[in-house]
Amino acid sequence: MNPKSRYYRIKFPTEDIRNDILSRGPWTFKGDWLALAALNPTYSIDDYTFSSMNIWIRSYGIPSILLDDDDTANHTGNSLGNMIGKVVKVDTRRIDLNMIEYLCIDIILDAIKPVCRCVAIGGSKSSPKLCLLQYERLPTFCHGCGLIGHP
Repeated sequence: MNPKSRYYRIKFPTEDIRNDILSRGPWTFKGDWLALAALNPTYSIDDYTFSSMNIWIRSYGIPSILLDDDDTANHTGNSLGNMIGKVVKVDTRRIDLNMIEYLCIDIILDAIKPVCRCVAIGGSKSSPKLCLLQYERLPTFCHGCGLIGHP
């Protein structure tokens, strides 16, 4: 089946509802990515690429010194997130005097590239500190090659 034949146009009652739906992704259906984009009246169907998705990432194992306060955690989240995609925001609401288990980062992920499972942050050049990544609501992807779209 031609992927172009699986496009649908959905009309929302208000622009606010449309923007809310578009911002709450990624959307999945039976493990497959349901890509959504705002209608651009100047585009033809071939102009839409659907090559990126907005997704939250949880990063585990960040050294506690990099989460000391909201500003430091925000800087750490931006640095880490930019290694994976384009950072939209860093959730620092759980940062306080207590250590936290993970840091949440909202990014725009390039869905054409392999999914990254961990990133090096801190440590030494010969022994970097690896931070494991967990993607929230990630569509089906291959654990071998890391590409989204096949198990």
